[in-house]
Amino acid sequence: MSNQSVDIVFAGIPWVGGGAPLMAPALLKSIVQLEGYSAVGIDLNNEVMNHVIETFDNVEEALHVANFIAQRRSPNLEYYNNHSKFFHEQITYMAERILSYKPSHIGLSLLSIDSQFCTEYLALRLRQLAPNKKIVIGGPGITSNLTSKENTYAEGLLERGLIDCYLSGRGKEGILEYLKGNLKQSDNEIEYNLSNTELDLPYPNYEDYDFDQYLIKALPILESEGCVQKCEFCDLIEYWPKYKFKKSSEFFDEMLRQSETYGIRYFDVRNSLTNGSMQEFKKWLTLVADYNSKNPNQQFFWSGYFIIRPEKFHPEEMFKLIKETNGQLVIGVETPVERVRIEMGKKFTNKDIDYHFYMSRKYNIENLLLLMSANPGETQEDYRFVEEWLNDQQPYIGTTISRIVVQVAVILPDTVWDKKRDSNEWDVTPGPCIHEFEQPGINDFKSRMEHSQKLSTLANKFNTLVESSFYTFGNNN
Repeated sequence: MSNQSVDIVFAGIPWVGGGAPLMAPALLKSIVQLEGYSAVGIDLNNEVMNHVIETFDNVEEALHVANFIAQRRSPNLEYYNNHSKFFHEQITYMAERILSYKPSHIGLSLLSIDSQFCTEYLALRLRQLAPNKKIVIGGPGITSNLTSKENTYAEGLLERGLIDCYLSGRGKEGILEYLKGNLKQSDNEIEYNLSNTELDLPYPNYEDYDFDQYLIKALPILESEGCVQKCEFCDLIEYWPKYKFKKSSEFFDEMLRQSETYGIRYFDVRNSLTNGSMQEFKKWLTLVADYNSKNPNQQFFWSGYFIIRPEKFHPEEMFKLIKETNGQLVIGVETPVERVRIEMGKKFTNKDIDYHFYMSRKYNIENLLLLMSANPGETQEDYRFVEEWLNDQQPYIGTTISRIVVQVAVILPDTVWDKKRDSNEWDVTPGPCIHEFEQPGINDFKSRMEHSQKLSTLANKFNTLVESSFYTFGNNN
C-alpha cells in the first residue's frame, strides 16, 4: 500500500447478490479522475461475499448470514446471536480497508435498500476510527427507509451525524460539486439535466478490481439510464426521471476498449433495460453480431434487462440477432395474472409472453425470469393461477428459462403504489415494516409469505437455479 493519500475512496457496500462486480465505484472513480482528483474504487460487497463463502461451508447457513447482513429476518434468535460477531468483524474489516488508502473523503455507494443495514454500522465504525473524515453516500438505496416514512434513510443518517452529505440524483454532477466544496449540508440534491437524451459518462475504471475473485467474471457496462416504462411499483423514476441512452456505435466502441483493457468478453449490461430505444438496440445488435461473425474465437457475450413487447415490435429477426450476439435476457414478467400486471403498468399480454418464450426456445436464448408474488389485488384464485402458469412453463424451465427469481411484492415510498396506499385507494394495512402490506381476507401477510414460498419450492422441483426473497425485511429494533 502506498503511503500517499487519495482524495476519495469509493466503496460498493454489501449486500448485493449474484457474485458479479459492482460498477458504481469504478464509474465514480473515472468521473473524478477526469477532473484531476485521485481516487480508489473498491467492491466491498464482493470481498465480504467471499468472506462468507470461506467462513461458512454450509450453503443454507451462508444464505442466513447474507440475509442477516441485508437486515432480513432469520428464522430464529440463534442465527442473530451466531452471526452478530461475524457481521461486526466484517464492519471493522471494511472500515480499515477504506482507511488504509488515507482518503480525505469517503464515498459509500448503496445499490439498494439491502445495503442500508451495513452502511449504517460502517459509517458508525468509520466515525469511531477516523472522526474527521468526510463521508458522503449515494445510490438508489439511500432514499427509501425501511422503518419510517417521516424521513429518508439518508436524512436519518445525516441527522445522527453519521454522514456529512448525501447525494440524490445523478452521481456525476453531485460528487464533483461535493469535492469542489460547492455543496452545503442542507443542499444535498443536484438538479437532473433533462435537456437531452444522450448519456454522457466515461468508461468505468476497474484497475482496483481483481476479477479472479469474482464468481461471475463479467464487465459491468452502462448503455442507458432510466426507463421508458412507468411501472407503478418502481421508484426508478424518482432516481432517474428521464431515459437517456448512448448511441449504438459509442456503446459498441466502449465494449471493444473495455474488453481490450481487462481481457474480459462477457458484459453485464446494468441498464434498467437494453431495448428501451428499439432503433439503437437493433443497430447495436447488428454491430455485435457482425463482430462475432468475424471473430468466432473471441466472441462477445452479454446479459441485460429486456422488455417484452408484442410481436410487431419484436420480429423474429431480432431474436436471431440476440442469439448471434450471445445475449441472455432478464425479463420482468412479475405476474402472469394479466389483469394485475397491466394495472401495475406492464402493458404486454400473456400472448406476448408466450411468443417471447417460443422465440427464445427456437433460437436457444436463455432468460432469467423475474416474478413478483402476492401483488396488490391478487386473490387466492390468482395465487392458484400463478402456480398453474409456472407449472405450464415446465417445457421452458431449465433451458429457455435458466433461472427464476421470486420476490414478495413490497410498496416502495414515492411510487404510484405508495400514493394509492396513502389515498386509501387500496384496502391495505401495513405489514411488519412500512414496505410490506396486507389486504385482509384477500392478500393477508401470512398467505403472501406462503405463496412466495410455494412458488420458490415449485421452481426448485424443476432443478432450476432459484433465488427467492419470500423472507421479510427486518426492523432496526
